[in-house]
Amino acid sequence: MKKKLLNLILKCTGVFFGFINVTLRYMPDRVKAQFAERMKFYGKLDFVLNNIFLEISSNYSLVRLRSSSKEKHTVNWIKTFSEGEVFYDIGANVGAYSLIASKLGKCDMIFAFEPVPGTFYELLSNLKLNRASNITACNICLSDTNSTTLFQLSSDLPGGALHDGINSNQADNTTNFICPTLTIDNFIEINNYRKPNHLKIDVDGAELNILKGAVKTLAYEELKTIQIEIDELSDSNIEIISILNSNGFIIDIKNFKSPNCTSTYDALFKKRIL
Repeated sequence: MKKKLLNLILKCTGVFFGFINVTLRYMPDRVKAQFAERMKFYGKLDFVLNNIFLEISSNYSLVRLRSSSKEKHTVNWIKTFSEGEVFYDIGANVGAYSLIASKLGKCDMIFAFEPVPGTFYELLSNLKLNRASNITACNICLSDTNSTTLFQLSSDLPGGALHDGINSNQADNTTNFICPTLTIDNFIEINNYRKPNHLKIDVDGAELNILKGAVKTLAYEELKTIQIEIDELSDSNIEIISILNSNGFIIDIKNFKSPNCTSTYDALFKKRIL
């Protein structure tokens, strides 16, 4: 019964938006612009401790509403942060985990890095919607060089992921843009920003490049934890772990994202206590 009702609702919704689409074709451009500005939709993030709302502009951003239940380990890790600390969310997407850290109220400063234009725009919208004044959104691609490069997208819709990125050989990718790249070390030095106490790195295969550009940051004594995605089938896996181990970080917990995939997991590294 519920399934039939849902299918009926979806069908009616499709008819409604089809009618709106046809109607808009014959409206003046000024009306179209006003309609586009006002037609925004929002949903509540599945985080029970605080009310956090996210803009819904695609199926990708719709999935982000389940970020808390999807990565409970990430939320539990964020809950361990102490008062006055600094959190760098690298690969923030539309900002779900940055907003959770903000609403928990312990972090003085949060930097949310997202290079993809459409997703960054939605990140900004979500920060404004939730009045997250302690989050700084950074439209920068962190890497191992200070330069510009071609960034290739898997989708230009807000909330998308698994992009081909800056080191791709995908010749058939038709959506790309010139993107500024910066090392974490240089980002901190030229802006005189506070160094992080906690790092989250979720960047679809570019983790090694980011670590190579974080020589001084990784040596920072007050950097306590790093959550980073590890793919044991990747050629970069051994080097990622080696860099972190050489800077005094050891794996504390492996959080597997899927019970059917035992080679890819979010690894929580903690600073070794001597």
